[in-house]
Amino acid sequence: MRKTLYHINAEQKGFTLMEILIYLAISGIIIAGVSTLLYVMLGARVKQQTINEVEQQGAFMMRYITQAVRNADAITEPASGAAVNLTLNMYDLTDDPMVISLTGNTLSVSRAGEPAIALHSDRVEIANVAFTNVSYAGTPGALSITYTVRSVNPSGRQEYSYEKTFYGSATIR
Repeated sequence: MRKTLYHINAEQKGFTLMEILIYLAISGIIIAGVSTLLYVMLGARVKQQTINEVEQQGAFMMRYITQAVRNADAITEPASGAAVNLTLNMYDLTDDPMVISLTGNTLSVSRAGEPAIALHSDRVEIANVAFTNVSYAGTPGALSITYTVRSVNPSGRQEYSYEKTFYGSATIR
């Protein structure tokens, strides 16, 4: 028997149109699921990096401020109550006076009248700073410290948004 172009032999192998359509549908579902999973995982990774940045910057600033207060001779400002600026008289004259202040959204330190240096990176901003002198008469100075650290989020995307308020205290040794 002679084979023609339109003659289909039972031994010929290949896929039918229905098999190809089912294969494409299953492949599309799998690819969509994997893509969604990757998108969610990348969003969670970005969010965790943002949280870590805020936590690390906030913890560093708290350690820096409490160490400066512990090494100070006296708290000049605030004399009593709360203020945005902190001025310390230092034992080491190369650091005296030390001023920690909020300018805009930047917490900075100035030593001995030198230009101010930011205490954090430009990836975070600081708000709600309050240095409260809680000293009793006849005791070394004691200070309560509060500030909020917020991630800088120019894109407005939710995974880049995070803020945390830090609380601490320190006393002069």
